[in-house]
Amino acid sequence: MSSSNSNTIKAQAYFQSEIGRSPLVNKLGITAQQELEAVEAFYVEHAIVNGLSKKAQSLSPAGLCQMHYEMFGEIYEWAGEYRNYPTGRDLPFCLPEFIENSLNAIYKTLNQEITPNIDKQSFIKSAAKFIGELNVVHPFVDGNGRTQRQTLALIAQKAGFTLAISDKLVKEEWYLAAAESQATATYDRFELIIASLIE
Repeated sequence: MSSSNSNTIKAQAYFQSEIGRSPLVNKLGITAQQELEAVEAFYVEHAIVNGLSKKAQSLSPAGLCQMHYEMFGEIYEWAGEYRNYPTGRDLPFCLPEFIENSLNAIYKTLNQEITPNIDKQSFIKSAAKFIGELNVVHPFVDGNGRTQRQTLALIAQKAGFTLAISDKLVKEEWYLAAAESQATATYDRFELIIASLIE
């Protein structure tokens, strides 16, 4: 079996029909995309409002997986598990075999740079680069943007800043920043977004 066929089979297992264009297979038996998105939004909000566990608040790959599990575990069997097939959006994301090592590297750098006494501009630059790199890794089948934004809130908390993500964030600007950082390895748009969110 070719590698391409093997990857297609792996990807197909997550989707109800066409890969990337049909609802994800879920524990709740939901077959309508709009309903599934509403249920996802409910559970993500529920997890955040009720408070993520201490493990899920750890700035580490294990913490990221636990966060994803707490947000999506009621919906998906694979919540908290790394993606096992290649994918992308215009450009490819990290290949599955490199996800773990890539996350270890970017979290190591993050935790070296983000300290409680970091100045505002250094925080913005470090956080923007990390979020851009985390987006390129794209470790999960779905829910990457939501875990990125919640991780950003945790990074800010560690640095002593508060971000008004739910009030001020414009999703379309976030998607543009993600696309730009992936294409050019520059993080100017993410820096502007983070600066605008600081209260």
